[in-house]
Amino acid sequence: MKSVRMTPTVFSYVEKHQGDGFNDKFQNLIIFCMKALPDLEKKIKEREKYLSELNATISKNQNISNNLRSISYYIDNALNAAKNMKL
Repeated sequence: MKSVRMTPTVFSYVEKHQGDGFNDKFQNLIIFCMKALPDLEKKIKEREKYLSELNATISKNQNISNNLRSISYYIDNALNAAKNMKL
């Protein structure tokens, strides 16, 4: 016989799972989680890849925005200088 110590919250998770008794429910819960794990890990990797691509796009767009601000600044300076020139 084995005993397991767990919090009331964990105990309630086990009790809510399908099965005939505590041992059956506990075993079914572990099997369910282990079967679900590979799919969850795959989804996490897909989301991490998507997030990385999104961050790269954001960074690229921020660089473009900064360059446009810089160009706008130089154009404004050139226009102001041209206005101040005496012909």
